[in-house]
Amino acid sequence: MRVDNHTDWDTKQLRKLFAACLAEVRKTETHWSLARMSIRVKTHRSPYVGGYAWHDSNGIVMKLPKEIPAEIPQGFDFTQKIADTFIHEIGHCILGRKRKHRKGDIIEPVYRTWILETISMGKFPLEKIETPKRPKGEIVSDRYGRALVNLKKANTRLKRAKTLYDKWNRKVRYYEKKMVARS
Repeated sequence: MRVDNHTDWDTKQLRKLFAACLAEVRKTETHWSLARMSIRVKTHRSPYVGGYAWHDSNGIVMKLPKEIPAEIPQGFDFTQKIADTFIHEIGHCILGRKRKHRKGDIIEPVYRTWILETISMGKFPLEKIETPKRPKGEIVSDRYGRALVNLKKANTRLKRAKTLYDKWNRKVRYYEKKMVARS
C-alpha cells in the first residue's frame, strides 16, 4: 500500500488507519490486493472528510480538512469518519470487480459497527507534523541561482539559433547565386 500524503497529518498514523480498514475489508473481499493500493491524501477546503475512487481500480484520493472539525455528522469522531469514507471509496474500487454498480449499492454500512467498536481517536490518534519553514532569504538566493542557470541555458540556445540561422542563410544565398548563374 502506497500512501502519498500532501497534508500536515502524520503519514505513518494515516497508513496505520488505512491498513486496519483494508485488513477488515479483505476478510470478506478476499480478491482485493493490499500491495497494489495507491492512496493519495489531499487537503480539503471544507471542514468535511471526502474522497473519490475509480471503479475497478487501485487508486483512491482522500480529502482531509486542515483542522479537526468541531462537528462531525453521524456521531463519528474524526478517525471514524476517515475510516468510513475510506471504506466507502474501497467499495467504489471493488464494485467494478465483483458486481455491477447500482445506485445505493455501497459497502460501508456492513462495516459501521466495526468502525464504531474498533476505530477511535484513542486507538488511532492523528497528529499534525510541523513542516519546517524555510527563511525567505534562502528562497530568494535559490531563485537567483536558478535564474543564472536558466540564463546560461538560454544563452546557449540563442547561440545555437544564430548558428542555424547563419547556416540556412548561407545555403539560401548559395542557391540564389546558382539560380542566377543558370538563367
